[in-house]
Order: sequence, then C-alpha cells, then structure tokens
Amino acid sequence: MTKTPIAVLAQPFDGVLPPYQNSVGIYSYEIAQRLAEDFEVHVIIPYVNGRDKIEQINGGHFHYLSLKPDNYLQRLYRKLFGNNALEDFSHNYYHLAYVIQAAFIIRKYHCKIVHTYNFSQFPRILKLINPNLKALVNMRCEWLSQLPHKQLAKQLESIDSIVGCSEYITEKAASRFPDSDTAFDTIHIGFDTERFAYNHEIAKNDKNTVLFVGRISPEKGVHTLIEAFAIAKRSNPALKLCLVGSHGQLRSSLLVDLADDPRVTALKRFYQTGSSSEYIDHLKGLITQHQLEDSVELTGTVPYDEVVAYQSRSLVLVNPSLSEAFGRGPVEAMCVGLPVILTRIGGHPELIGENQDLGFLVEPEQANEMAEAILTLSQNKELRIKFAKGSRQRAEQLFSWNNISKNLKAHYQSMLA
Repeated sequence: MTKTPIAVLAQPFDGVLPPYQNSVGIYSYEIAQRLAEDFEVHVIIPYVNGRDKIEQINGGHFHYLSLKPDNYLQRLYRKLFGNNALEDFSHNYYHLAYVIQAAFIIRKYHCKIVHTYNFSQFPRILKLINPNLKALVNMRCEWLSQLPHKQLAKQLESIDSIVGCSEYITEKAASRFPDSDTAFDTIHIGFDTERFAYNHEIAKNDKNTVLFVGRISPEKGVHTLIEAFAIAKRSNPALKLCLVGSHGQLRSSLLVDLADDPRVTALKRFYQTGSSSEYIDHLKGLITQHQLEDSVELTGTVPYDEVVAYQSRSLVLVNPSLSEAFGRGPVEAMCVGLPVILTRIGGHPELIGENQDLGFLVEPEQANEMAEAILTLSQNKELRIKFAKGSRQRAEQLFSWNNISKNLKAHYQSMLA
C-alpha cells in the first residue's frame, strides 16, 4: 500500500538531530519515526555539518537545507536599505530562501501536508509552489495573540489548521480570530515515557538538590528561583541548586517586547547592555550576593539523554517561568517520578491540574511562596511519593508519544478528508 507523503518543516534555527536538540527539534525528530508507520515522512531541517543532503533515519527521510542564501540576502538587504528587516522573525519574507528550498522538496515528493512551527508566514510561500498543499502550523508560543491582527489574519488565509501545544495557546489564538476559516485544535507535546522511565526510588530518597532544566533566560524566572533557594537554604542548609540549560538568553523581540503581561514586559531590565550574557551575569551576581557559590551548579548545555541523570539525584524540579506555553522539563520530571513546583502561568496548570494533588502551583516571582513549597517537599516524603505516582500516571495518559502520535495521525487524516 502506497503511503501518503507528508512534510515536517523545522524552524531555521532548530537543533533536530541528537545529541543537542531544542524542544521543537525533539518533537520533529520523534514524530518522524512514529508517523513513518502510516505516512511517507520528509523532515526538512537546517544543514548539519558532515551530513549528505538527504538521508533516512528511523523510517523518515531527512533533508538538509543550507542557510547561506538567507545570510546573503540579509547582508544584501542591509546594504541596500540600511536595516535588518529580513532578520525580523515576523517579516513576511523571514528566511525566504529556506522556505523556498523546502517548497521545492515538498513539490518533488508530492507531499499532501506540511507540518510547520510558529511561523504563520511560511504556508503562503509554500502554497505558491504547491497550490494543493494542506498546511498545519504547530504553535509553541503566543505569537498569534501578540503580533499585529491584520498581518496575521492575512497569513491565516493560507493555513488549514492551527494546532496549539496547550489549551492555553489554542484558546488565546482562536478567540482572537473567531471568524477565521482556519481550524483550531490542541495536541500536546509528546514524551518518551520509556527513556524517562519511572523510578520509584526518586521520591523516597532524601536528596537535597533543587533542579531547574531549561534555557537560562529572563522569561524562565531563574532569578526568582535563586532568591527562593537562598530563603529555603536558611532553614535547610543542606540544600543544593542545579541549573541545567544553555546560557543564551532569548532575544527580547521574540517575547518580552510582545508581551501584554506587565511581569514579562518588566524583564526588559535584563536587556540593557545588548550582551547575550547579560542575564547569566546577573544570576552569577545574585549567587555571589547570597554567598551561594558552593551551593549552586551551572551546567550549561547538556546532551538530552543526560537529563535523566540529573533528575535521578534531585529532590524536586522547579520551573519558575513567567511565560510558558507548555513546559517540557516539568513533564519529563513527572515521567520519572520527580515532584514538581510550577508557576501558575500559561500551560502549567494543564500539566498537573489546578487541584494541586500532583505538584505545587505558585505565583510567579513570589520567592517566599516558592521557598515554602521547596521546604514542604524536602520535609514530607509521603507528599513527594503521592506527587510522583500521580504525575507519572497523568504523563502516561496524556503526554506519551503513543497518545500524541495517535492524535496527530487522526488530525492529518481529517485534513486530508
């Protein structure tokens, strides 16, 4: 039986292949092998050094596109017009050469559906070269509720389906475009519940490490976590803090400058020098100020497979974000049985539920409340075990790759129908 060809188009900055992958890259890599059971899958990603232009991995056909044409166009545009508009992610022709290359691959293999991420301007260009193509945009951020309405409404005309990674994202987008013909739906992010296998010993052991996993960037609220940790450590001197993740802060134009939440817009205070290390330098100053140099570990980027090792020797995972569409780190912790403390923002409540019987929800930027939650879990083994068992069960039911790929396949079939 001939399989229907479909395309998955990565963002031009995604790390898709192991060992170093970003969140969207992990998703593209994982769904490719699962979708390949029913579809002919073509995954289109930025060029990776040492790779051929096309190769087969786990049943999916991976195509590697050069970013050099876009770099050239950006330099030419700046020379002619004196600005860098083509580097603006909301520009209609952002990474135009990358998208055109992808469009011709889609045309060559007669793909019926393209699965893209976040950039609502891509489908229009893809469909100019592939008029009968069905376009799905998987939203992993709040841009559809933040960027100019007129611009987005025009782009939605070329999009058949918007799939949010959480109900929070989907509802915000759908409510802004009630008259759009585009279909809106939610399919959560998937997780490998075997790689992140449940370990019943984690919640039982009296460990002392508070863990954070994610990008070290202002919107992640790590500054509040350090303040909370300093408070908690006064009552429990044995506590340690481990911050796992890359140190490159997100450009303010991608989130902070767009936000309507005053707590997020206030993060502009971390963008005064123009340095990509401004935030991590601020955090190091906080660590020194509270005399925590011997108690805080900054790992930098680690291979995805090594995250489990950090989870297994931790007491709790804290995600102190001020903006979070979903939250990969918390669900991975839930899978292995590591209790979580999350801020009550974005998609976080969907992970553990509002009744807090699977973890703690605290208000963002409230260091005292966060510290109290850390101390409560450090002192209450029974509560840690309760959280661990319940959250693992929820992760299996809602966020396993089997469940997510099943929903995604059904969604594709509905688009084709």
